[in-house]
Amino acid sequence: MSRAAPADPSPRQDTGLPGAVAQVFAVVGGQAAWAIAVLTAYPMVQIACGAEQRLLVHMVRWVALAIALAATLTGYRVYRSARAAEDRGDHPGELKRLQRMRFTGLGGMLLSAAGALLLFVEDLATWVIDPCL
Repeated sequence: MSRAAPADPSPRQDTGLPGAVAQVFAVVGGQAAWAIAVLTAYPMVQIACGAEQRLLVHMVRWVALAIALAATLTGYRVYRSARAAEDRGDHPGELKRLQRMRFTGLGGMLLSAAGALLLFVEDLATWVIDPCL
């Protein structure tokens, strides 16, 4: 005799709000992209200069900059959707959660934008000063 799996008593409902993964990516994405760019671009300078391919150093930072900008936009999306849900009153009883989500989105947006700015300035410096000196 086979038993049927019991029904989930509390099925997850789609709230239309960004999840925890989006919030974590917004907060950590820009700094992680910057750290990875630093850890890969500096050792790559020797390889790129030896092969006369200076564009490789820039490409690493461009990819990291794209990731940091995506994290910034994700933070903006988290902030905007939490703010809109709070203003509409869609989720009564979850005001504290929406406020935390709004704070996470705003903080993630600012942190990731700072990481993107660092990446841009670092890449700009390698255009002005030749990294193969």
